Amino acid sequence: MVYGSLGGEVGDILIVDDSSTVRCLLSSLFEDQGFRISEAANGSEALYCAKKSIPDLILLDINLPGISGVEVCRKLKANPRTQEIPIIFISAMDRPSEIVKAFKSGGTDYVTKPFNPSELMARVRVHLELQKEIAYRKKVQSDLQKSKNRIQLIFDATPVPLILAKAPDGDILMANDRAAKVFGVLPERICQQNAFEFLVDPRTKIKLREAGQRTQTTDFDEIEMKNLNGDRFWNSMAIRKVEFEGRTAILAGFYDITKRKHTEEALAKAKEEAEAANRAKDAFLAMMSHEIRSPLNGVIGMSEILQATDLDDQQRHYAKTVHNSANSLLGIINDILDYSKVESGKLALEEIPFDLAKTVESSLELLRHRAKEKGLELQSSFGNKVPRFLIGDPTRIGQILINLVGNAIKFTERGHVRVDLQCRRESAASAVIKLTVSDTGIGIPSAVQNKLFRPFQQADVTTTRKFGGTGLGLSICKKLVEMMHGEITVKSVHGKGASFIVFLQMGKQQKQIYGPISLVSASGFAGSESNSPVSSHRKRLRILLAEDNLTNQEIAKIQVESMGHTIDIQPNGKEAVEALKRCPYDAILMDVNMPEMDGITATRLIRDPKTGVTDKHIYIIAMTASALQQEREQFLEAGMSDFVAKPVKMKNLIDALQRAIDYQSSRGISLSSNEKIKKKPREKSFDQEPVDLNRVDRFLQSFQEEEDANEMADIDEEDLVYINEAVIAIFLKEVSNRILKLKEARQAGDLEIMRVQAHAIAGSAGQCGKRELMKLSRRLEHQASDGQTESLDPLLDSVEETFAAIKCELSTPGI
Repeated sequence: MVYGSLGGEVGDILIVDDSSTVRCLLSSLFEDQGFRISEAANGSEALYCAKKSIPDLILLDINLPGISGVEVCRKLKANPRTQEIPIIFISAMDRPSEIVKAFKSGGTDYVTKPFNPSELMARVRVHLELQKEIAYRKKVQSDLQKSKNRIQLIFDATPVPLILAKAPDGDILMANDRAAKVFGVLPERICQQNAFEFLVDPRTKIKLREAGQRTQTTDFDEIEMKNLNGDRFWNSMAIRKVEFEGRTAILAGFYDITKRKHTEEALAKAKEEAEAANRAKDAFLAMMSHEIRSPLNGVIGMSEILQATDLDDQQRHYAKTVHNSANSLLGIINDILDYSKVESGKLALEEIPFDLAKTVESSLELLRHRAKEKGLELQSSFGNKVPRFLIGDPTRIGQILINLVGNAIKFTERGHVRVDLQCRRESAASAVIKLTVSDTGIGIPSAVQNKLFRPFQQADVTTTRKFGGTGLGLSICKKLVEMMHGEITVKSVHGKGASFIVFLQMGKQQKQIYGPISLVSASGFAGSESNSPVSSHRKRLRILLAEDNLTNQEIAKIQVESMGHTIDIQPNGKEAVEALKRCPYDAILMDVNMPEMDGITATRLIRDPKTGVTDKHIYIIAMTASALQQEREQFLEAGMSDFVAKPVKMKNLIDALQRAIDYQSSRGISLSSNEKIKKKPREKSFDQEPVDLNRVDRFLQSFQEEEDANEMADIDEEDLVYINEAVIAIFLKEVSNRILKLKEARQAGDLEIMRVQAHAIAGSAGQCGKRELMKLSRRLEHQASDGQTESLDPLLDSVEETFAAIKCELSTPGI
């Protein structure tokens, strides 16, 4: 290349065109700028000129006589001598197919005729500059490689241990003094060693060989090595493939990470121990919560019953204080358990269809009494553009709302608490809901607001603070909101109230309604009474019970029918699944342990769309004697919707069935039966004579004493007597048969049958309040399950003796 008249670097250009006019025009244009020009009228001439005197750039027409321009380009690119020449096509053809063909043949650019001279000149200069840059880079890379090869020869002055070894056999060609010291070899003898001899794991040798052959540079973070004395240590290694004296070699640098490795191992052990401690803590919390809740529920229940009796003002005040304190303690336990689950990552969110308006309204209903007691107005506003039918976790949304509104009521002495819902953003598949809870309470100091969502943090941290609580509620709310990919903030002026703003993004159901529920409520969503939903006590469910224990079957039937629901019974999970294929139900009470098919397997089949049940989303309530939270969470993960603990208490069953009603309503599904079910007189079909009422009451005393006295109010006295007789008859007959099977299994040495029968006896005894028999049967069940045969006979004798005493007690008149 030479410098032209404009001062820029220019070069030789070959112009190929069958039109002499075009050639003349192009020659004049580029000669004026100092370029040297050669011309060709056809493809053959172009190939000859290009090979004879390699031009810096070619301007090539597509339509040429003889060989086309595309073919000329293809031939030039196939020749090593001419393949680097940039080729700019100049043609009157502007069809995309022709342009694509030109570029595929190897063209650098494409200019259509008539062309703009200035534009063409600019393109030519750009491509020449690029070509010059490419040539310069190739030269630099060549010089750089030579320089690198020379630099490798001075690596022995490097303070890092270095080894240069043959590839791929590993014989050491050179090493610096530091490497010799690391491997315990004299510097003059290091080159007699093989690098792979210092590796502890033979598999590392294969990895190093493959890496050295495959890539130029490879890093290995952790490699265990040894010196000639057998001492082991850990290294971080970087290897590089180089050319040394005409052969391929591997350059390896080492960095000792033995201390780091030992620290990591100690940390891993500490982490494992911490996780084990955390699991133990979770199990302890679950067990203790069960143990604490049982007496606490007794305190709450009995204090409620006590307040309903004839008391003077002072006694009523004492009873109410006990009741409020027990409820506060229960709230603290619930907060601690929720926080523990959130922190351990074990809290899973549901993704189910629900009605947002009903979720909000039902949450506020739980708090209206508290607001009324303090003389506060509980207001709510549901925007007309807010979609109601969403997809998410209604239980956790309700928990957030109850916590925020409950806090607002607690910290407000006069005025109101208000809940506002607006739709901030909406698409076809989702909606962002803004939920604001504001009050006219004491407000929050600005210095505390940025700490408010931390665990155990409250606005008032003095020992004389007026308001109680754990300080976990807002922390749990924040965690739940973040799990829903939302955001929660607070705005407040001290002494002038506070506002908590929550943004939640949720999926939308296909069927959609906007705006509030039409309810008549001074503090609820405004509307007309004609559209109000049917109150929950008038909604009746058709329930399927899957339970193999006859006593539990009868008691569950009594409990369910006393609420006005209908119930069908199947003895195991397999029969329950088949029943669901034949007819629809609103809810299932599913025992976990059953013969043929257990409750978990049955639930998974019901949830499987291939099974063919009438409703794979049906509300399934697990009935389990397990007190461990992680086991109950396994039931929920298997697809169960809810659970009640055995022995099943009436209040817990009522609450669970109410949740089933709410769930069905949120799905927009009409319940199978909405009319009050008329009682039909029962026909007694038991072998025993009617049991004296006094003995009946004595038998069920421990079972009923923990229940609310009003829960059985719908059953008249005659029905209650017969119901209890029925339970006693079934209990005595079933346990007698199972004890016989226990003894037969013991003689045959069949521990599994013993475990199953003992489990069934424990369930019957626990449900009927015979706790001593339940405990003995549970111990027998566990011993049989663990294979501890030495204590089976004494336990079996104790079970039989205890049951004989119960049977004698029930057979004695006048007890």
